[in-house]
Amino acid sequence: AGQKSLIKGEVDQAIEVMDQLWLESDRQARRTVQFRVDEAWSIANHLYRRYRSSKSEAEIKRLIIASLRPIRYRQGQGYYFITRGDGVDQFEPIFNRGFIASLSGLAISSGRGPSGREGLDASGSILC
Repeated sequence: AGQKSLIKGEVDQAIEVMDQLWLESDRQARRTVQFRVDEAWSIANHLYRRYRSSKSEAEIKRLIIASLRPIRYRQGQGYYFITRGDGVDQFEPIFNRGFIASLSGLAISSGRGPSGREGLDASGSILC
C-alpha cells in the first residue's frame, strides 16, 4: 500500500508538471500569434494609409497580399493568410508539401478532418 501511494503521488506530480508546461506553451503560442497578427495588421494598415489616395482598393489589396505572401516564420512553417469578414479566403500561400495549391476565393471555416484533427472546410470539403 505504501509503494502504491508513493507511485500515485509521483504520477500526480508528473501530471501537474505536464499541465503547467502545456499551459505555458499555450500562453506562449497565443502571444506569438497575437504578435504576428499585430505585425500583419501594421503592414496592411501602413500600405493602406500610404496609398489610399493614389491607388484603388483593389490595387491596395493586391499590394497587401503581395507584401504578406512571402513572409514566413517558425523556420518557414508559419505564414499569413487573409480571409474576408464573410470567411472567403483572399489568399493562402502554396503549401510546400503540395497537397493544397491555393484556397483563394473559397469560403473557409474551421472544421475537423476524418482523423478528428482540426482542419479547414472549403466549400464543404475537409482538407485534412
